[in-house]
Amino acid sequence: MKKLLVCLLSLGVCSLGALAGVTPAVAQQWPNRPIRFIVPWGAGGITDTISRMYNERVSAILGQTIVHEYRPGAAGRIGMGELGRATPDGYTIGMANAGQLTIHPNLYARLPYDADTSFVILGMMGMSPMALAVPVQSPVRSVADLRALSQRRSLNFGTAGIAGPHHLAAELLRKTGVAGVPIHYRGGGGEIMAAMLNGALDANFDTVYQQNIFQQDGRYRILAVTSRERMPQLPDVPTFAELGNPEINLETFYAAAAPSGVPAPIIARLAAAYAEAARSPEIVSWLQEMALTNVHLTPPELATYIRDWRERWRLVIEEQNIRVQ
Repeated sequence: MKKLLVCLLSLGVCSLGALAGVTPAVAQQWPNRPIRFIVPWGAGGITDTISRMYNERVSAILGQTIVHEYRPGAAGRIGMGELGRATPDGYTIGMANAGQLTIHPNLYARLPYDADTSFVILGMMGMSPMALAVPVQSPVRSVADLRALSQRRSLNFGTAGIAGPHHLAAELLRKTGVAGVPIHYRGGGGEIMAAMLNGALDANFDTVYQQNIFQQDGRYRILAVTSRERMPQLPDVPTFAELGNPEINLETFYAAAAPSGVPAPIIARLAAAYAEAARSPEIVSWLQEMALTNVHLTPPELATYIRDWRERWRLVIEEQNIRVQ
């Protein structure tokens, strides 16, 4: 059988309706063995948790085991490269996020995948705004206080890696008059938290959920969030828009993806399974608890969303003259 030509919109998003009638027998036979799910980061953390929450439900819908495989390194580019090269038979899928699809294409001349053509996006697993926090022992109690402090001395901002969403959020903060030096930690949230508490860092951005954990246990103080409206989990914390900085309107996202070339009927079944999982009461409740937005986008809407965010990050990268080695 000739290789099926997958109808691609921008960024590898498949138009499911266009090929819905192609080789239905393929979809009827699939899946008859476990499905491999590549997580381009290590075990633990929000990406692993999201994957497991969704895939427990998707596994039940499809009637087949989903096995998680971790491929950390290079801010997710190693795992995404493996996903893009996988045999397109529906037995290897994985997770993608804003970094690989919208930020890295603006930074790296060469990637182990093509963000436009290597993947089919199956569906959003959640979107999250970010929150700016300082150590609880800091005298800073507002963004205005942080701006005043930055005028008296150089500030250090923690990030989980160069040119990730958290780093770029800190760079955007310069627009508010808050200048600082980004300090990159490969160990992520736990390592950054330790540096915040020992005085090595003055502030950092992370997901609302992660920052709120550290605020609730008395380690952080959250100053503002990057969402359009106040977060229900943080009703007393202002948005940057309320503070006069509507351009600090950022979010990161997590999506299920498959390598391009998977037969359209299988793509349709996978996309339907993730959409059904997203509507399940347990996932809806859990996403709310995690301060993640439960988003339902059609393939064309997904394409537009990813394309728009890629352009937004390009402007930030160019304006701030961000470079990678």
